[in-house]
Amino acid sequence: MNCSGWVSILFMIASAFIYIVINPTLIHKSTSRHFSQQNAPVYFNYKSQTTKKNLLKSPESFAILNDYIYMGLEDGSVVRISTINLSDINHLDDNDIELVIRTSELNPNKTAIPSLSQCADMANRKDFKQEYLCGRPLGLHFDDIGRLIVADASYGIARIESVDGSGINTHDNNLKNKLQITSLVSTLSGKDIIFANSVVVFNDLLYFTVSSDKFSRPEHMYEVMEAEGRGALYAYNFTSGSTALLVANIPFANGISLSSDHKKIFVAETSSARIMKYDILEGTYTVLSDNMICIPDNIKLHNHVLWVGCSQIRSNFVDRVRRFPFLIKLFCSLPGVFFKWIVELVRSKDGIIVALDEISGDERMVFYDYGGEAFKHVSEVQPLKGYLYVGSVYHNLKRIKINNK
Repeated sequence: MNCSGWVSILFMIASAFIYIVINPTLIHKSTSRHFSQQNAPVYFNYKSQTTKKNLLKSPESFAILNDYIYMGLEDGSVVRISTINLSDINHLDDNDIELVIRTSELNPNKTAIPSLSQCADMANRKDFKQEYLCGRPLGLHFDDIGRLIVADASYGIARIESVDGSGINTHDNNLKNKLQITSLVSTLSGKDIIFANSVVVFNDLLYFTVSSDKFSRPEHMYEVMEAEGRGALYAYNFTSGSTALLVANIPFANGISLSSDHKKIFVAETSSARIMKYDILEGTYTVLSDNMICIPDNIKLHNHVLWVGCSQIRSNFVDRVRRFPFLIKLFCSLPGVFFKWIVELVRSKDGIIVALDEISGDERMVFYDYGGEAFKHVSEVQPLKGYLYVGSVYHNLKRIKINNK
């Protein structure tokens, strides 16, 4: 399309933008509930503790085994830290962080893999093509014998274990020389997985989500906006090596978590702003928490509380625009630079974390940070020893006190 064509489209979108936002009688405001309508207390946080600059950047998800917390970073590495060293998170340094493995080892073309420092540099420059080379570990979960299952956005589902097939030795300071990573699921229906997201393991089954079969992780906002249900929930059988489709047509299938009774899988639907539950025995897929006040990302169950990391508060603009499919198509057809500019313009910078009751789906508490100074665009939270450890693709590892309200 020539320049005049893009100018025309931009003019149409700008006009529609102004018309929808300025004319509130055109359509109703967002149906999402305001804080005043919440049944749970809302705590406003302005303080957090964080690591030094360029240390533990963009942790997406967490997993805990014995006295270590594991996380995947933007440079494609999976690392771990002793929880003892977390007593003073502000003074962590490189010596406190152990490299577990790089998911780029799944790349069959070993000569094309950049060094870890090169991957970190490309990530700093937001050169997202590095994810196809360096890997991007997202969801993490340990199986019963201590092997770490990882959903890598680019490479699919893999297992990290000792070279003899046993679990990770949690008392060895030289892990990287005695571990291996093995691909479990890299294709579905003959097509490469381009956006694996979350994993959870129970007995002989590995449950995982794929967020889209059209857009990769760096293009995730297109999937969020279009909301055409390209995500799915799958189950992989360790014994047979087979993969079964459990639920299709999920609008941006994101984080998953196993219920306390091990009978249900909770699934975050990002584009629908709701949490669903899949009944393992009956095969039903029903709503746990609908019409949330935020856009859910990963979910983590802890003591019957489902902790929801939210990428942002619900946007009235997005809720309104979605009522006009032609606007969504125009919006998503824009050149990348214009699309990203509009997304950043309407995206809230406020941070939000929601705790839900795993039975009723009701809010138990909400943590909110105006302006995102303490945390923002939260991918996952991990309760640990009185703190919430906060993951985000937008900042380093952070934590807030749960009882600091």
